[in-house]
Amino acid sequence: MKILLAGAYDDQFSAFRTLFPTVDFVRTDGAEVDIAEADALIGMSRAPFDKVFTEHFLATNKSVRWAHAPGAGIDFYLFPNLATSSITLTNGKIIQGPEVAEHAVALTLCLSRRIGLILKGVTNDRLPAPIELRGKTAVVIGFGGIGMLVAERLSAFGMTVDVVTETGMPLVSSVRKTYFGDQLMVALPNADVVIMVAPLTPRSRNMLGREQFNAMKQDAYLVNVSRGGTVDLGALVEALDAGKFAGVGLDVTNPEPLPADHRIRGFERVIVTPHLAGRSDRFRERNYELITTNIRRFIAGLPLINIVDKVAGF
Repeated sequence: MKILLAGAYDDQFSAFRTLFPTVDFVRTDGAEVDIAEADALIGMSRAPFDKVFTEHFLATNKSVRWAHAPGAGIDFYLFPNLATSSITLTNGKIIQGPEVAEHAVALTLCLSRRIGLILKGVTNDRLPAPIELRGKTAVVIGFGGIGMLVAERLSAFGMTVDVVTETGMPLVSSVRKTYFGDQLMVALPNADVVIMVAPLTPRSRNMLGREQFNAMKQDAYLVNVSRGGTVDLGALVEALDAGKFAGVGLDVTNPEPLPADHRIRGFERVIVTPHLAGRSDRFRERNYELITTNIRRFIAGLPLINIVDKVAGF
């Protein structure tokens, strides 16, 4: 068996060879001599994987049965020929849940406690009173490995948490009510805080736009830690111009990176962070554990963990 490793560190490469001595592990930078006749392609980090896992790779490497994308988002890889290919695609969903959930909460607290305004130089005489999250309602859009942890954390602050999902009805104590995607407009008017954690798919692109903003409370908070394409940035600027939102926190934007002179940066009540919610000191460890588990299961012919629905896009 031959497995390609894109972006593996020296210690990871050595560890895999020790753990799985019957496997021929090859580090690849995309050269044809490296990827010939491989059984699997594993992305240990994003940039090297992006160089290898392309439409051309799918079209020319029919021996590959499994590919692993290291991050949670796989919208970049939804090539037209992926859904019809025989490749099983897995990704890093769930393992980035703790850090992304913490970042969502951090942005929420920076907005609700007015820390963002203070850092932008708003003086005390102009500073609105901070608000308590206790007793407020949060609507979490997306309830996968990240959304579940966001709900858990917000519930611990004393918030009532509703979720919008397409993956089932979570009967957990941190969630009061479940809405499905077609009920988004029913859920939004109740929200004091809206947290976007849904994956970017054709259905979720610009999921929050002019109509949805109009349905939300005038002084609601909006936080996006999923993908920039889930929020219509132009419509968001219009809403902010009209006085909508007590605060907006964006870790992701469309376009990305966000130009230094983009109008969204000019609003005092907006916080923008440079797509760092998925980073932490523990990610590499969890990424290695997940991949190790899946290599073991792949060799044994068992179902893999974190399989992506190549049609649904998550």
